[in-house]
Amino acid sequence: MLLIREKIASVKMVSQHLFNPTALQAGVPFHMIRDFYNYLYERMQPGDAVLAILSNDLFSTLQYADPITMRALPRITTFIYMNFPATSWGSKETTLAWLNNEEAKDGIE
Repeated sequence: MLLIREKIASVKMVSQHLFNPTALQAGVPFHMIRDFYNYLYERMQPGDAVLAILSNDLFSTLQYADPITMRALPRITTFIYMNFPATSWGSKETTLAWLNNEEAKDGIE
């Protein structure tokens, strides 16, 4: 049983290392990458700014985002559009459904 857990942890670590350079190259601020990764692959609740961005909630994004995030918003939204399944972002309802695992993963394991 322990061997299976170690393999799962290893796969997650490799996935995260592959995700990080893609996100960094796209211009996603380093301090946000873990939230995006955990949201997409682990379906974990992200911080307020990331959730607002994923929900297309401009006013909340302006409220919660720091200056680095604000400058990177065009690159962040392009990264999401190009790399996230359409069922994982776009509205509050969509993001809640994704977090509650109500939508198919669309190949994301």
